[in-house]
Amino acid sequence: MKGRLYMALKALDIYLYLSRQKDFTTSKKIAVDFGVSTRTIKSYIKKINIKYGKKIIISTNRGYRINPQMPTEDILKEQNNDNIKTSDERRDYIVKKILMMHDKSVDIFDSCEELDISYSTINNDIANLNKIFAPYRVNIIVKNEQILLSGKEKDIRKWVSSWIYNNDKNSFMDIYRFKEYFTKVDMEKLSSLVRAFFVSHNIYINDFGFNFVLLHLAIIIYRKKNNNIINVENNISPGIKMENSFSRTLCVKLENEFDILLDTADKYDIYLLIKSNTIISYPKSIKGLVEAIGRNFINKINSYIKSAEKMYFVDLSNKAFVIPFALHVRNMIFRLKDNKILANPMTSDIKIKSPIIYDIAIYMALCIGKDFKVNITEDETAFLAIHIAGEIERQNKTQDKIDAVIFCPNYLNITSYLQNKLMINFGNQLNFVDVADTMDDLKSLRYDILFTGIKLPKGYCDKIVVEILPYSIENNLGVIQDAINKVWRNRKNELLKKYFDQYFEKELFFSDIDLFSRKEIIHFLCENLQKLKYVEKNFENGIIQREAAANTAFAGIAIPHSIKMDAIKTCVSVVVSKKGIKWGDEIEPVHVVFLLAINKMNISIFRKLYESLISIFSAPVMTEEIKKCDSFNDFKGLLV
Repeated sequence: MKGRLYMALKALDIYLYLSRQKDFTTSKKIAVDFGVSTRTIKSYIKKINIKYGKKIIISTNRGYRINPQMPTEDILKEQNNDNIKTSDERRDYIVKKILMMHDKSVDIFDSCEELDISYSTINNDIANLNKIFAPYRVNIIVKNEQILLSGKEKDIRKWVSSWIYNNDKNSFMDIYRFKEYFTKVDMEKLSSLVRAFFVSHNIYINDFGFNFVLLHLAIIIYRKKNNNIINVENNISPGIKMENSFSRTLCVKLENEFDILLDTADKYDIYLLIKSNTIISYPKSIKGLVEAIGRNFINKINSYIKSAEKMYFVDLSNKAFVIPFALHVRNMIFRLKDNKILANPMTSDIKIKSPIIYDIAIYMALCIGKDFKVNITEDETAFLAIHIAGEIERQNKTQDKIDAVIFCPNYLNITSYLQNKLMINFGNQLNFVDVADTMDDLKSLRYDILFTGIKLPKGYCDKIVVEILPYSIENNLGVIQDAINKVWRNRKNELLKKYFDQYFEKELFFSDIDLFSRKEIIHFLCENLQKLKYVEKNFENGIIQREAAANTAFAGIAIPHSIKMDAIKTCVSVVVSKKGIKWGDEIEPVHVVFLLAINKMNISIFRKLYESLISIFSAPVMTEEIKKCDSFNDFKGLLV
């Protein structure tokens, strides 16, 4: 049995071992056979008897043996924990158990038993966790067979916040998620208290900010209940007196409701939470905005807006955009300077579904980061993109609508009813050009999508047709939206076909070259463009700058491009790799690369082409098809 330390030591192992012994066996003999300490064996046997509420194992000065008088069905039925299998799942379990299930520490042998792993395996998991936590200056240590957190309290709190957000990266973090982590904090009470506080003091905060504040308050309360104290490194700095007063009021409420005593550092942390995530007085005019955040700050925001207009031909100067955007940026800068990062569960979707808008946000983030000396993360950039998307959507409500026709016998005003219902639900996407009563009327009309209340002959119409009963629209909203989305996709595909020869060339297509990293591919393609005199010498620097701001890879494809529209000739370089290319920190390899070189004269049309590439190649089936292309003609045949 020697060397058993490499296996998982469980209560069942000890029971089965003792059941094979004919007489009492000493703890020293058992320890030698299992390859652990006598203290470990004694601890396990004690816990076996406590766990099952009976003396299953007899202990005497001669050693241990199974009690023949006691039934042992319970221990024999013990099953392995099948829910936690991978090293990542084990690490998550260890962290969650340390943070949420115990006040101070976790017994390492209890964890070994619950996870069905060996002492050496759990130590290896802890070592790997410490590598992950190194940037936070937090360590997990094992002392007297107890797993403990080691580090400054301020660092531990930042680490807890980061771990929870990263552990649920793509989930919307709210009170129901927090309940899983903070079992000793009444999250319902905390949420109600904080929301009522903000409402009563007319403090504006969005849902993401509210949940961010809620998380950090829960961490403070949880750690205070366990008597974890921050060594005071900062006094509360002079700030807006009203904000300071608000934070003091909230601190008193938290102390009274949760029976804790907040020290100076805790109160300062809460002050920062309010200042960096809320708007105390929401201005309704530019004048009010200037009074709230200062003329110099507004001038910076206006300069970013003007630069974005020159770069992307998008006008963001409307007051309805400027006020909330400027306030968000002000809070973001304050938050980042205090190393508090707001996680955004929509980041991946925004990058994939709104690439141009995300690019505008990247451009603004680079400008803001340079001026205010802060590193703006992808999640924070996605929040900027949400503001930009909202303004562009507002502007687009009357532009680029899909032309629609209704074909339905006009019986009992059914046609009018159908049109009104469609306008109510899809009026911002559809432009109704006409209503047809007969098939002859229909033949003479130009449209993108046809809504009809009767079944048309097969092959009668080559447009998108939605057959729908007039009085069942509410039950078919998803079907209608899918049809509208299909029209948009078709438009993008047609656009790509129309301009293919203008932007794609044989000299810019490469299949299975012997380069397997992002850096090598970008350098190779930029060098080729420079030889063709399509770009200037410093073009590669713009590509690298954009990649540093946010990875351009997703779903097996990458679309690197410069932050500047400074190419001599607008074009697309293409690399197809069957083996795959390592693209930054992406786990999934990239198999298709579209490197864009854009001249500012072509921005308007090229923006739509860029979205077309995203739309077409984000589908896994399309990526698989392009991987089969060995030549430029194969590639062209696939798209055109």
